[in-house]
Amino acid sequence: KPPLVPWLTSFSFKIFGENDFSARLVTGLCAWGCILLAFFIGRRFRDEKTGFYAAAVLTISVFPFMLGRINILDMPLTLFLCLAIWWGYLYLNKDYKRYLLYLSYFSCALAFLIKGVIGIVLPFAILVLWLIWAKRWRQIFRLISPVGMMIFLAVVSPWIYLAQKENHDFLWFFFIREHFLRFTTKMHGKTEPFYYFVPIMIGGMLPWLIYLIRAWQQNIKTYLFRKDDNKLLAVWVLFIFVFYSVSSSKLAPYIAPVFLPLALW
Repeated sequence: KPPLVPWLTSFSFKIFGENDFSARLVTGLCAWGCILLAFFIGRRFRDEKTGFYAAAVLTISVFPFMLGRINILDMPLTLFLCLAIWWGYLYLNKDYKRYLLYLSYFSCALAFLIKGVIGIVLPFAILVLWLIWAKRWRQIFRLISPVGMMIFLAVVSPWIYLAQKENHDFLWFFFIREHFLRFTTKMHGKTEPFYYFVPIMIGGMLPWLIYLIRAWQQNIKTYLFRKDDNKLLAVWVLFIFVFYSVSSSKLAPYIAPVFLPLALW
């Protein structure tokens, strides 16, 4: 795996010593980052009350509550994936202020340094599909930024170069075996049925699931899919769910990035 979380955890060890607190600090801070992001997105989409409730729902839902207390990569990955999507959304809705797009590319780079290529594939796929659904497809080309690409490469290339220098089969192992073959084959022995993530999402949203069902029943035809903001949340959830469901390798933490948009919804 890429090195960003081990680097940050090592830094935490240097400051606080090697103990449970310092081992879990990075994950915990990233969980709080997701909570704050849910608040700001909810406030932007509707009002401060919505943001507060979304943050509360995300905080207490079973799955993110558990995942925010374990030192694995998926909560830090969730934070930077969600930040990349959010910066990209703001860029497309704030008169194309370039620094927002650069922040999106930078967040993608940090997500890449946590878990690889999905750090850039998922955010841009979600934004593109959302623009198509919202009939704003002409804006897709505005997401392409040479400066943004340079920022991304400046962040990720040094590690790739050093890893390849020390391990001559690294590029094949990392990009082909651990990405393409992991997704398309059963070589890692983590095969699960297509519906594997459905009970995880249902159980993970407890105790708040009943409110999502109620909102869905009452508003799906009259409200939920009329606003572009809600279309973004729908694509955000559905694309990640389908992407990992069709993968040949499945682990429960993979689905973590859907819980922030579910809390907002």
